[in-house]
Amino acid sequence: MTKENDTNLNVQNFWGEAGPSESFEQMADLTGKFMSAPVDRSPDGSSFHILRENRKINPGIQEVYGRLTTGNKLQVLVQLVKFRSGISVNASFIDGLLETFKEFQLADPPRSCDPGQREIWFEFQGEAAPISPSRANVFLKKLETLNDAARRLQAHIPVVLSDLDLDKIYKKHLDYLEPVHPCRADSIKGLSEIKEWARANHNFVAGQCPIALVSPHSVLTDFGLAVMAHAFQKKGFSLGRFVLAQLTPQSLIEGATKAPGTVVVPAERLTIGSNLYNISSEVRAMFSSLAGTGKTVVFTGTYEELQSVLGGGQGGRSDPLEPVVRRIPDIPMKSLIQFAVQAEGRRHGGLSRADEQKLVKEISDVLGKDSPAMRYRLLPKLAARVLGDYSMGLAGSSMSLTSFRDQLKKPTETLSGLGHRPKTERTPHVQEHFLTVLSDPGLIEFFKARILGQDRALEQLISRLLGMVETGPLHEPLCYLAQGTTGCGKSESARLLARALEIPLKSIDTASLADHYSANAKLRGSGRGIVGSYESGVLEKAAKDHLGVVVEVRDLDHAPTHIQKNLAADFLQILEEGEAETGTGSIFSCANLIFAFTINLPDGRDEKLRRGLGFGEGPTQTEIKSEVIKEVKSLFSPAFLGRVKEPILFDDLTHETLAKIVEKAVVTAIQTAAERYGVTIGEVVLEDGLGMEVVASSHLANAMLGARSFLHRGRSLAGTAFRILLRSGTAPNGKNLLVYRKADGGLTIKTS
Repeated sequence: MTKENDTNLNVQNFWGEAGPSESFEQMADLTGKFMSAPVDRSPDGSSFHILRENRKINPGIQEVYGRLTTGNKLQVLVQLVKFRSGISVNASFIDGLLETFKEFQLADPPRSCDPGQREIWFEFQGEAAPISPSRANVFLKKLETLNDAARRLQAHIPVVLSDLDLDKIYKKHLDYLEPVHPCRADSIKGLSEIKEWARANHNFVAGQCPIALVSPHSVLTDFGLAVMAHAFQKKGFSLGRFVLAQLTPQSLIEGATKAPGTVVVPAERLTIGSNLYNISSEVRAMFSSLAGTGKTVVFTGTYEELQSVLGGGQGGRSDPLEPVVRRIPDIPMKSLIQFAVQAEGRRHGGLSRADEQKLVKEISDVLGKDSPAMRYRLLPKLAARVLGDYSMGLAGSSMSLTSFRDQLKKPTETLSGLGHRPKTERTPHVQEHFLTVLSDPGLIEFFKARILGQDRALEQLISRLLGMVETGPLHEPLCYLAQGTTGCGKSESARLLARALEIPLKSIDTASLADHYSANAKLRGSGRGIVGSYESGVLEKAAKDHLGVVVEVRDLDHAPTHIQKNLAADFLQILEEGEAETGTGSIFSCANLIFAFTINLPDGRDEKLRRGLGFGEGPTQTEIKSEVIKEVKSLFSPAFLGRVKEPILFDDLTHETLAKIVEKAVVTAIQTAAERYGVTIGEVVLEDGLGMEVVASSHLANAMLGARSFLHRGRSLAGTAFRILLRSGTAPNGKNLLVYRKADGGLTIKTS
């Protein structure tokens, strides 16, 4: 439905002898003169077409169609704007369009349009009557109104900074490569130094010299690449930047070979060598392979980033042509801001020249008082913020952008620092389980039934652990230090503790660690770049068990002298802080662990201080404890001993205790052998005094070798006697077995 137009003047018959075609010709001539463009008339004289040339130089009405319609109506269609599909327009453009709607009718284009373009046309109509001076003025006024509207709308059409040919070239490579778009010529106008720098870079690349583009700030790197792309384009070449998250030398060479232009590789995405000592050869091989393909590469990053991946590693050669180090010249801040706005505008579908100038000024005003280094850091963030608001039609203000700048300057904490965080506490279910088991009155009987002759030590052990669970800090692991002669039950106490708590046991033999580096690798894992660095250390594996773990640290006193103190210091830190650091730098909590440090004094000092001197009675328990503490203090620091508290002394085993151990070993061995042979037996009854006789007759009786030797002796005697019984043809058949001591020191078994 058309709007009423004031071109219809209230006149009677103006035609006289003239027809509608004469009025149509007058209208075409007026339009042609207004647009300063030739008029193209149809052969039948029913329509005309006017197309303005040099649209960028002469903004305004771009195209006009006129035609005679039925009923002697004259229809004029005017194209106001034409732009690429997919770009975004701002609120000012929409406001201008709505204002034009008030007076003119929106029309469909009178011809077919490019599917990649959008066109906006308006129309007005009038009677095909003679054009008097007054009607001519009315007509020209309408054209002037539409021309002004066209200029306003065109000023707000985004300028799309995209090269259609470049996008087409890289279309098949977008899964790993994106084109580097050249900067606009006006953004580097007058910057002769940067243009000469870019031309020199092209010469290096043409000579197959790889380039290392050094810049401390990403916005400078992006600007330098855009200027290089501008220079390369003039020579018929292009730049494409890798978008893959990680690149090996092999994937880099393959990608560079397929790429339609010179490839750009951010140093932070390049992975060279799993071993520091191999980097040198891998870098040289990479450059050699690139030269063989006839391709070269532009590497980008900070000096430190480029040096770490291309420096050649230990023993790497220094060749100023592999790569050529190129630092970006100083760039005027205004040019850099303009580039940042243009680049961010491209991501949002383009930006009109008028809006670009406005946003550049807004950012320049906000950054005016900051240092150059701060401007480089903040510029990309400010450009992203202001263009984000622009694309959503949110009218920003300098004050809001200033507030955002101030927000960007406030953060000071980084992930490269030590940071601050609360200590990780023992998990609730582990704490509850530890408390339940350790406070059970039956736990001491469980231990005493399995470790003979150490009642006092076992009571101290349980009491100490229970006290730590009840009142100790929840972020600290539990621990105790057990001291005693070989085979007195220290390690067995750790094994039984894990069994009672139904959690794993992990033993660490510190005496087998050759040096501090191998000790760290075993406990914490290797550092990055070392073979096996992906493997966690034994402490980290234990600490991450969901139930908790008993960690027995054996023979810390027997560790090599040069690492003993270091190990004690490491464990002290773990016990105090409740956490440890892996070889790769991450932190893990040790709150769910129980450390059982088991030691005996080196060089036979255990036996000496327990045996005493002279022919009198041996030293008392108090005297032994005093001497042991003196010896332990000479081995470890007061801080370490203060954390693990005074050692729990496991007594030297008496002959009576050893006899009980032997007898228990004999009974258990016979029952086990019968079960494995599939033989049914009744009760195993030992001759009175059998255990003591075995101990007294053994050459081990006076040697302080502990329970292990007597356990082995009792099992061996029982096993031999049971085999003889089976070979004699006497089947037990569920009968009780009587075990006697033979004159030769062996055992014999009879049935009853």
